Amino acid sequence: MENLDVSSIIERMKETVRANSDKSLAEMIGVPSTNISNWRSRNSLPPEIYITFVKRWGLSLDWLLLGERKDELDAAERLALSAFRTLDDSKKLEAIGFLSGLGKSAVGGGVNQSAGGNVANMVAGNQKRK
Repeated sequence: MENLDVSSIIERMKETVRANSDKSLAEMIGVPSTNISNWRSRNSLPPEIYITFVKRWGLSLDWLLLGERKDELDAAERLALSAFRTLDDSKKLEAIGFLSGLGKSAVGGGVNQSAGGNVANMVAGNQKRK
């Protein structure tokens, strides 16, 4: 990767996943920790690593590679989005219902509701109401 600072890219990756060391980042992305030091010393990062990383964490390539912030998600929002992407459709519906106020906790004395259909239908329905 010419003209890119791989050390800065690795630091942005660590910031995203709240890793406090190269070793913990390596564990989170599933590579040996020696790979990260090799990437730093060679100033080279395999494209499959950063492409997979931005997809998994919902990041902009511009931000990860160049440090140009174009996305509006903070670290907590990226973490929530990453967790959401791992859910099946049923769990996604539950999460959307909870976050949008459709589902109320029994502890709070609210009414429990459930949404039928799939995530795409629910999101489309929410868009029509706005």
